[in-house]
Amino acid sequence: MGRKSSVPWNEIKKRYTQGHDKDGLRKYPSQKELSDDFKIDPATINRRCKKEDWDSERQIFINKLSIKSQEKTIEQISDKGVDFDVKCFKQAQSIRELIENKISKELKPQEIAMLVKALKDNQAYAKEALGETKSEVTIDTGLEERLKDKIDSILNK
Repeated sequence: MGRKSSVPWNEIKKRYTQGHDKDGLRKYPSQKELSDDFKIDPATINRRCKKEDWDSERQIFINKLSIKSQEKTIEQISDKGVDFDVKCFKQAQSIRELIENKISKELKPQEIAMLVKALKDNQAYAKEALGETKSEVTIDTGLEERLKDKIDSILNK
């Protein structure tokens, strides 16, 4: 009768191909470390490793872990980015409201010009937060008309 193998090859292969966590880092043991741990001749482990192509399995496992880690990082960054974009958009809306309130007051032409620039800058900021490209930003026509009327009334005094 043949000898029954008592070598835990599945466990050895798993340790070699998938490693283990140590202090928050993944450690992959060498064939020599495995031969010491399991009291197996290093040449025997080496033959089995080559025959079953454990090195390729290890690389595939490492690649999958890397992809999962990158996906998790992207998700975290994306969530933070959405929060930031919402805050930027709300801030731009608040600034727009402030500018509209200022229009009803006595302003100098240079103050109006500064408000128009601030409004355009903030609209660009809000559009970028919503994912739009940085194309030429124009203020809405109603606000633009009120600004023109304000400038005309100042100039015609």
